[in-house]
Amino acid sequence: MGNAFRDKQVEEELMEELQPTPSDESAPAGEDEVRPEPRTTNWLGRLFGSGLLRSPAVTRQGWLVALIVFFLLIIVSNRYYVEKLSKEKLAIEERINFLSEKRMQMKKEYQESVKISRIVEELDSVGVGLIAGPPYELAVDAKRKKNNR
Repeated sequence: MGNAFRDKQVEEELMEELQPTPSDESAPAGEDEVRPEPRTTNWLGRLFGSGLLRSPAVTRQGWLVALIVFFLLIIVSNRYYVEKLSKEKLAIEERINFLSEKRMQMKKEYQESVKISRIVEELDSVGVGLIAGPPYELAVDAKRKKNNR
């Protein structure tokens, strides 16, 4: 009742908005509205979804972040390399201990085999007889020698 012209204009605008356009005919009803993306509340979503990585403060320091990541990779790879070397060192030390024990055992067997009593036993088993006892050196006194003549 107040302003009929104004009411008619509003009705025409509403009718134009409600009429489907050719692009809207292919879309189902209710999809023409743009819905905002739901905001993520976890820290990972905020880090990757909110553009934090694209902020000017982060992009200016990108080279520093890359350098830190590079150094971390070097540290991790060096740790694995040192662990590998320490395992090799332990294996070599075990081998050295085994060989030194083997050497001591062989040395003991050799010393046992060169003892005179062992040699005598081996010669007796073959049939070669030796004089019992070590060799003696005879010392003659010059005074006794003169008296005995």
